[in-house]
Amino acid sequence: MKTTLVERFADSPRRVRIMFRAAMIILLITGLYNWTVRPQACYLSAAQQCSRWDAKKSKQLEKLELSIQDIRKQISQAETQSQELRKVLFEPDAVRDFFCGLEVTAGQTGCHIESLTFIDTEGSSDQKPTQDAVVQAVQASVVVVGNYHSLTRFFEQVGRHPQKITIHEIRLEPQTQGKSVLSCNVIITVYKYKTTADKQ
Repeated sequence: MKTTLVERFADSPRRVRIMFRAAMIILLITGLYNWTVRPQACYLSAAQQCSRWDAKKSKQLEKLELSIQDIRKQISQAETQSQELRKVLFEPDAVRDFFCGLEVTAGQTGCHIESLTFIDTEGSSDQKPTQDAVVQAVQASVVVVGNYHSLTRFFEQVGRHPQKITIHEIRLEPQTQGKSVLSCNVIITVYKYKTTADKQ
């Protein structure tokens, strides 16, 4: 008579039945772990990695934002400095007009311009500009003739100009012996924006 698998299992030794049941329990536990616990563990691991990545990116974004804010601050400061600089610098075309207008100013104050000679500042070792400079000094040696009071009024009038003007190396000499007329030799320096043509 043929016996079924169940009957054979029932007739097997007790030790074999225990080992078989233990193997089935282990397989069941392994299956349950792979179906339930392991996917959750993988998900948690991935979530932790994403969290660390998000934290790292957040710090990088914070640093980037600080860098952008610093750049904006520097740009704002540069714009402010540029506006302040424009208040004291001559426009390139206004420099010659200023020096030509000195004769008019001298006449209004009772003086006259005896001579006006421009000085080559680029050939000077102490004022040689760099290629990257945006400001250029323009100098002229001016001889103004008048009495003491008229010369004072002349320089006061020149000093009222809104742009920056430097007056230096002043030398006073009597124009004629026995008279109050003086000859004033002075260096007048103004500052202008350096144009592309000046840089070449």
